[in-house]
Amino acid sequence: MKQQLTYLDAGTGSLIVSVVVAGAAGLGVILRLTWRRIVGFFSPKRRAEQRAEAQHAAEQGAGDHDSTVSERADAPVEPRA
Repeated sequence: MKQQLTYLDAGTGSLIVSVVVAGAAGLGVILRLTWRRIVGFFSPKRRAEQRAEAQHAAEQGAGDHDSTVSERADAPVEPRA
């Protein structure tokens, strides 16, 4: 059996470190976004917004559904915190 000589030069080591750091950063971003979605789903603010939308829709009546949809489409989008 032949003995293989392996060599990791500085470029290869740098590439490995870069891949590990980028993977950790990407995983951190994914976890952060997922956590914010989970917390946002159960937040009282979201529930209050849903109640307000339901109340608004109830006040408009069942026949005015199309106007409610167009109002929502024209409403400005608020950035999430």
